[in-house]
Amino acid sequence: MTRVSLALLSCLAFLSSARAGQPVDFFRATCLPEGGYFSIEHKPVDNANVFWGKHSSAEGHLKALAVWKKNGFYEGSFVYSCHMAHGVYTARVSRAEFSEGQCGASPQSRLTVSLDNTTVISDVVFGTDCWGNHSISSVEIVEGHAGWASTDMTLCFYKEGISPQGCGLVSQAYWKLNETHKVDQSKVDNLVKDLGR
Repeated sequence: MTRVSLALLSCLAFLSSARAGQPVDFFRATCLPEGGYFSIEHKPVDNANVFWGKHSSAEGHLKALAVWKKNGFYEGSFVYSCHMAHGVYTARVSRAEFSEGQCGASPQSRLTVSLDNTTVISDVVFGTDCWGNHSISSVEIVEGHAGWASTDMTLCFYKEGISPQGCGLVSQAYWKLNETHKVDQSKVDNLVKDLGR
């Protein structure tokens, strides 16, 4: 067994102890070009459902996560691309490292979404957040067809990183999303406050 393999296994052993009682923070991505539909959403799943029985070892964790990934559930940091009529949507999720400190078992994830070279969502907190920041729980982008050419972007939110706050149509573009539709963390904070009124 190589040093890299041993390091990976010891890291997974720490993850399983750090995660005890914590849900696995999956992100589910859906790409349906024929329907002009792209979405990415936070989907926490109980640890016991993910790492069941034979998957309780460190090596088993990798196998279990691979099964979930095969079915569209991504975990940790990843990049997901969806080729649609108006271009390629790319979602980049980056998760902080697990640690033993405050919020170490629930590291923050951040999301950036771009359409080709244009950023439409810029480095926002994604999923639940132990630090209490307002965050996005899902993104849905629907491109219009034929007689209806607009593109709609709907976001759902967590208030203070934990309480579902609702959803709203954030952007509606005549043809396709551009920089004027960009959502950053300050816009997320304002949208959550508006929904709470």
